[in-house]
Formats: sequence, structure tokens, C-alpha cells
Amino acid sequence: MTQRGFVQRTIPQESYEEHRRLSLDPNTREAFWAEQMGDLKWFKKWDKVLDSSKAPLYRWFTGGLTNMSYNCIDRHVDLGHGKDKAVIYESAFTKRTRIITYEELQDQVARLSKIIANQGLKKGDRVIIYMPMIPEALIAMHACARLGIIHSVVFGGFAPEELANRVSHAKPSLIITASGGLEPSRTIPYVPNVDRALQIAGQPEMKRIIVQRRSYREKNVDTRYYLDYDEEMAKIPKGHGHEVVPVPGDHPWFILYTSGTTGQPKGIYRSHGG
Repeated sequence: MTQRGFVQRTIPQESYEEHRRLSLDPNTREAFWAEQMGDLKWFKKWDKVLDSSKAPLYRWFTGGLTNMSYNCIDRHVDLGHGKDKAVIYESAFTKRTRIITYEELQDQVARLSKIIANQGLKKGDRVIIYMPMIPEALIAMHACARLGIIHSVVFGGFAPEELANRVSHAKPSLIITASGGLEPSRTIPYVPNVDRALQIAGQPEMKRIIVQRRSYREKNVDTRYYLDYDEEMAKIPKGHGHEVVPVPGDHPWFILYTSGTTGQPKGIYRSHGG
């Protein structure tokens, strides 16, 4: 498929099994994955494709420096596709549609990254994102990745107790949330849920919380110590966001927790070059 010269490569059906074999065979997998990585940006090429020195804890592309957010967004802008559509968001509840180009997404991500960095966070710190499925949630994920900060998305429908479990384990330096979320029969009050979760987790003193205010936000909630997402974004001029921070290929990108059906939720992490 081609859109304004942007070619999406496809694997012919008859060669799928051959590609799969090459990707898994110990004799060919390193060469196969090195070839695939040739399409991505590496600020420094890796020393080793697959590091098995601590098997079974394997590490991919050790010694190299990359950044997943750069490869998802900035790379396309650099290739001349900044005017192309990056996000098409359609709300099932408000019936609104938002379109964000790669250039716009790059700018919003970089500006939010600067807000996060201004709070004293740095590479390796952790952030919990507790938001509805809106573009700002995606922007928050990439803003963290841009800085080498590890984000963990918590489903917005979770009650304070479930959120508290993840706060206790991840020990975030910052929480990014929204004032409320819509479901078919109710509005979820995110801010009170965050307050309650922090109390349960024994961290009621946390003062680093960014709130994306929505038109149907809850009333009578004390948000004096929260940062307003839109107000903070407005303070940063377009084009003055934070630069991309290169990170090692095995640097954690995000933590995603299991459901906790059979016990406590377990944090699974993915790396930038995994």
C-alpha cells in the first residue's frame, strides 16, 4: 500500500513460513533480525544482535542506542511524511473525529516530554498513565518513551484498588490522568480514583500528577497540587519541546501488568529494541 510515496512492505503469503523459519532458526535468526532493524533508526549500532550471556534472560541489540518513539514518529517526519495522517481518532460517545499528522504528533509529544522533564524525571524513572482511550493517552506514552522513561498504562476502567496495586509495584515518580472518562452508562471520576489509590498504596503525598481536563469533569475536587495538561502545554511554544533521548536497545520501554486473575498482577516489560 502506498500513501504519498510511503511504502508499506508486505510479505507474500507463500514466503510467510520461510520468514518465520528464518526468524526462529538459531542459525539464521540473528542475521534475519539484523536485516529487519536496518529500516529503523539507531543512534549507535549494536555490538551484538542477541546477547545470551545471561540465558534464559536474553537481551536484544546490546550496545546499540535507539528510541522507540523516534522510530514511530520522528523517523517519518525526517523521511518527509510529516503531513501524513498519524492518528485518526473517533469517539464512540461524543461522535467527534480528530486527525493528527506526524508533524503535529511529534510536536505534542516533544512538548509533553518537556513538561515531564521539568518535573525532575529522567531516563529510567517510571510513570503511570491512567486515562481514557483518547489521543492524549497515546501522546503520554510517547512522551515518556522519548525521554527513556518507563511508562505503565493502567486501564481506565479499573477501580482504585487495582490502580493502587500497580502504583505500589511500579513506584512511579509521576501519574498522568484525566478528569473523567465516559462509558455507556456512567462517567468514571479519574481524579478521585487516583487520590484513593495513592492512599491505599501509602503514597498520599505524591504531588506530581498531570490531569488532562475534559468538558465533563467532576465537580468539587481539590486539584490545587495537580498540573493542568492543557495549561502546561500552552506554556511551551511550538517547536520548543524536548529532544529525543537515545537509549540502549535493552532499555525498558514500558511495563504492562497481567490481569491478576490467579494472584497479584505481574509486571511484564518490553525493551526499545526487543
